Amino acid sequence: MSAKAIQLHNIIDSLNEMQLDALHKVATCFVAERDFDYISPEDSERIKRAHEEILRGECVSFASAEEMAAHFGVSL
Repeated sequence: MSAKAIQLHNIIDSLNEMQLDALHKVATCFVAERDFDYISPEDSERIKRAHEEILRGECVSFASAEEMAAHFGVSL
């Protein structure tokens, strides 16, 4: 096993259940995509708009994942 793989395993071992669930969702998205570097024109425009909003200070901060889920009306 490579040094990076060992480091990744050590990081994963230190996560709690909620963090593992979030990481699993992210990893699943990566696996689903064939080209990790591809960004569609639509996604590129969304990223650009989001970056501009952040620069203008149009951000939302949440104290917890539960607070964020409630704000967006989703369940964890």
